[in-house]
Amino acid sequence: MKNDGKLLEPSQFVEEIRQPLDIKPVTIRLNDDEKTRFASLRFGIIQKPVLEQVEKDYISRLLQNFAMNRNCFEQLPRLPAEVLLQQPDPGAIG
Repeated sequence: MKNDGKLLEPSQFVEEIRQPLDIKPVTIRLNDDEKTRFASLRFGIIQKPVLEQVEKDYISRLLQNFAMNRNCFEQLPRLPAEVLLQQPDPGAIG
């Protein structure tokens, strides 16, 4: 919810992913303490979580051989849900 009590509008990207998968939105209510803690993260009062080097290395290894063909890349802005759920052909380079 916004500060004026109105609901936030979902982004088109989120809606395109949510609708085909029939995912229902869940309302989360935060108390004042939780809101304050979240705001503290934003202003650096509480230290943000940091990725450890092991996690960075693991992610780098996973992404090292990642390839997306041209057709898949061009469809990504229009059809994010369909493109992300399909397995691109790693041998095809556009």
